[in-house]
Amino acid sequence: MQQWNLQPTAAFSRDAKNYRKKKPNELRAVLANLDRLMKVLAEVDDIAKVSCGFFKSEGAGLFRISEAGGGKVQPTRLYLTFKVDGRRIIPMRILPKGQSSQQSKQIEKLKAEARSTR
Repeated sequence: MQQWNLQPTAAFSRDAKNYRKKKPNELRAVLANLDRLMKVLAEVDDIAKVSCGFFKSEGAGLFRISEAGGGKVQPTRLYLTFKVDGRRIIPMRILPKGQSSQQSKQIEKLKAEARSTR
């Protein structure tokens, strides 16, 4: 089976740089779960078959990875989308789990971006 490759967005790269300085444990937690997800994807032929507690669909082609299993860290989400044809994972943003009204606006914006990259 062909390997999945990462194609991070500029926004993700900025977020990662910021988290590396200010919240390194949270960054480590979501990146470790991204690595775990890539290992699972290497074994399955369909994203819909992936079942991991830290991985969830937000709908409209947007997915999130949580910090679950990272120890005592602030709730953090890594949002991503996929390009299945090229087996590419596109990390889009790293965001703290926020208040529901603000978070839902951010998620809707990311869903629109995910639809445009598919």
